[in-house]
Amino acid sequence: EYARVVLLDELPTTALPSGTLVRVTGSLTKIETTCDSVTLTSKGHFVTVTTSLLGPEQIEELYVGGVYQVIGTISERCVIQARVVRDVGGLDYDLYAGAVGVLRQWQNSQSLK
Repeated sequence: EYARVVLLDELPTTALPSGTLVRVTGSLTKIETTCDSVTLTSKGHFVTVTTSLLGPEQIEELYVGGVYQVIGTISERCVIQARVVRDVGGLDYDLYAGAVGVLRQWQNSQSLK
């Protein structure tokens, strides 16, 4: 199973069933250690990511302002349960979003999803 790439601005309009494996990218804007969650933001859109499955050493490395890519499962409340978090600092988000669009066009032309 592979994680479906979803841009943060697509989350509110994409009807993804609970349990879907997704990959999202954004800037970390808030860390809530008391409830094991962080908030990722991109272009005015945000998502809450729960970090309870991550090890303490991974959580300690997260910092506000860092750019991260998260692979995890989506819940019914559009919250992502992180399985993997990786630092993608220096990523040109506009170029990344454009590449995702080109990939989707190619997949559609090949009848792939």
